[in-house]
Amino acid sequence: MSKIKAFKKKRQKAKSVKEGAKEYVPEIRIQDPGDVKDDVYDGAFKDLVITSPDGDYDNRLHGWELVSYHWKHFWNNVIDWFINNL
Repeated sequence: MSKIKAFKKKRQKAKSVKEGAKEYVPEIRIQDPGDVKDDVYDGAFKDLVITSPDGDYDNRLHGWELVSYHWKHFWNNVIDWFINNL
């Protein structure tokens, strides 16, 4: 019976700030002004599209760039197959 309760509690949706949950405010301590570390990590995105009123940003390949990418990818797979199987 306790496994079922634990499962239900685990699946329970967390309250939002509007529903009365305490707002998370990160605590920032700067020891040396020249040594400020950011807790945001770099990310790699594929086919990123950002739309905004100021303008759109599209990271996807189009036209000949897309054809060239698929062609190179295909030939790399063919060469890899021969290397692995012969």
